[in-house]
Amino acid sequence: MLDGKLRVIAANRVCYRAFAVMPQETIGQRLVEIGDHRLDVPALRGFLDLSQAEDAALEDYEIEIELPALGRRVLLLSAEKTRGEPETAREVVVMIDDVTEHKHAATTLKSAKWHAERANLSKSRFLAAASHDLRQPLQTLGLLRGILAKKIKENKIEEALMLVARLEETADALLGMLDTGIEAFPAAYLI
Repeated sequence: MLDGKLRVIAANRVCYRAFAVMPQETIGQRLVEIGDHRLDVPALRGFLDLSQAEDAALEDYEIEIELPALGRRVLLLSAEKTRGEPETAREVVVMIDDVTEHKHAATTLKSAKWHAERANLSKSRFLAAASHDLRQPLQTLGLLRGILAKKIKENKIEEALMLVARLEETADALLGMLDTGIEAFPAAYLI
C-alpha cells in the first residue's frame, strides 16, 4: 500500500522476503528507494507514473527486475487507487505477482511444441518419400505375379522359373529398401 507520494505505508511478509528488506527500512520510504534503490528501475518508475496518472485500475503491467534474494524475475504489476477524499489523500494498492516460473514454463512448452512439430514434419516427409520409393517395386511384384500365374496356366515352366527369379530379385530389392529406410528412420519416430 502506497500513499499519494508513493511511500510505502503497508506491505506483507512476502514483499519483505522477495525484496530482501525489513519493515523498519521500508515503511515511510518511496517504493523505488527501498532496499538500497534495488527497485529503482525504469520499468517500475514507468508503472508508478502510470498508476498516478490513471483514474482506472492499472493491470498486468509486466517488468523484469533483478532481485537480490531471487535473481532475475518477471513481475506482473497491478495498481488501483483507493476511493478517498480529498483526492490527494488517496492511497494506491499495488499488487505484485512473480510470474517468472510461469513464463519459463510457457517458453519451455512453446519450444517443445516447436520441436514436436518439426519432428512430425520430418516424419511426414520421410514417410512420403518411403511410400513413393516403395510403390514401384510393389507394382513390379504385382505385374510379375500376374504374368507368372499366366505362364503357369499355359504350362510354360521355363519362362515361369525365370519370372520367379525376377520376383525374388524385386522382393530382395524391396527388402533392402525397407531395411535402409528403417535404419535411416530415427528411433524417436518408432515410439
